[in-house]
Amino acid sequence: DDGTKFFELGFGQDGIRQYSASTPYDITSLSSPNFTSISNIPTGFDFNDDGTQMHVLFNSTQIKGYNLNSAFDTSNLNQFESFTPNGNANTGFEWNNDGTKFYISGVELEQYTTSNPYSVANASLDAAISSYTQFVRLDGLTWNDDGSKFIVIDVDFSANTIIKQFSVPTPYDVRNASLDATISSQDNRGTGLTWNN
Repeated sequence: DDGTKFFELGFGQDGIRQYSASTPYDITSLSSPNFTSISNIPTGFDFNDDGTQMHVLFNSTQIKGYNLNSAFDTSNLNQFESFTPNGNANTGFEWNNDGTKFYISGVELEQYTTSNPYSVANASLDAAISSYTQFVRLDGLTWNDDGSKFIVIDVDFSANTIIKQFSVPTPYDVRNASLDATISSQDNRGTGLTWNN
């Protein structure tokens, strides 16, 4: 969490690219990337708190967990678990602050509770907000620093991209979320968003 590495996931070539930044949090200082192949259409990913594990959402239908030989180094990935989420057409994956919950975004927003922190293997679905209630199609989700608010990118059927902010009564729990604010995106097909630290 020091801004000296940058990661790009994509399914054009099915893999993840790892860059080094000579100036923290500055993309103009990025090195040539190291590419690691990850097959079958990866669409979302997140690291655990110390960077020794990475979980990847594949082709809407499966999550795989990988051990990393060194923290935040994706050059060698060793799979140790997998999980099939409840929904389909999923594109985004994110942990909460301590690995006790994770979130999958797509045509619905799914929240899972883990039996062991940062392990998806025996996770249980405890919330699913379906389309047409609060949003149409989610392509990104991020929390604020204390879990009292989350922000999503919502793409409607007219290809309008809207950024929506929700408040929650229980930190990092999407149940009973209430819409606070909306703004129009500057991109007509936004796919991800996050705050700095």
